[in-house]
Amino acid sequence: MRWEHQPENADIPKSLHQELELMHEEKRKDIGLDEIAEVQSIVDRLTKRKSEKPREAAWVQQVERIAKTLWQSGVTGYLMAIAIALVISVAPSQALSATGLTILLLAMLLLLAMMALRSVQIIPILVAMFKHPFDPIFELVNSAILTDLDSINRLSRCSREAIEYVLTHYRHQRLAFEKRGSALGGQIEKFGLFPVLATFSVASTALLNSPYQWLRGLVFLVPAFHFLKLMTLGITQEMDRTIALLEYSLAARDRVEDTSDEKEKATA
Repeated sequence: MRWEHQPENADIPKSLHQELELMHEEKRKDIGLDEIAEVQSIVDRLTKRKSEKPREAAWVQQVERIAKTLWQSGVTGYLMAIAIALVISVAPSQALSATGLTILLLAMLLLLAMMALRSVQIIPILVAMFKHPFDPIFELVNSAILTDLDSINRLSRCSREAIEYVLTHYRHQRLAFEKRGSALGGQIEKFGLFPVLATFSVASTALLNSPYQWLRGLVFLVPAFHFLKLMTLGITQEMDRTIALLEYSLAARDRVEDTSDEKEKATA
């Protein structure tokens, strides 16, 4: 009796066999540096972009300039207070301690005045929201849609692997940035800046009366960390928006691919 040689995978249906061959042929291509550079340029634009704001009244612009000046003066005062604290840690001096504490208090007052002016700035927005509750929100949404549309269209032409690769690193840096800020300044977004400062003002009395010099130095450093954390909130919000847009681009691509697969199955 003569036995004929059976080819490998002979018992597999022809259609399934063809699909297996295609799977072996379709290997993941290496991600090119030019593809990554293109995605990075889009991510950079999405993160740093500034949407067009409606023209503000003259008094609002004046308040904006004053608030900016107060912010810069307050930050400068904090830096001077920290420098004095470092000098005191090396060469203790009652006069320098009093000077540093005075500068710190002035810096805090300047920053609090800046926050008060920022509150005045939102009065027109509050009035508009009282008259037409959703109009200011829709203005922001429409402005963001028009500003980001070109970047989203560019992402649709980029390599999926490059988008996912850049998104992975971008999301990791976003989380690491937030954790570093929380380790220094705490989670101000959960507790609020004013409750944190009120708690610290009570604790600062005990710190100033401490016999240890390094504990008295915390009076200068802790508020600086809180305001630094406050500054990073705007950065993390922009990064969150960029991550959401990258995820939207990938989800939209999946929907297009699923639709094309369904059409191919329907025509087969």
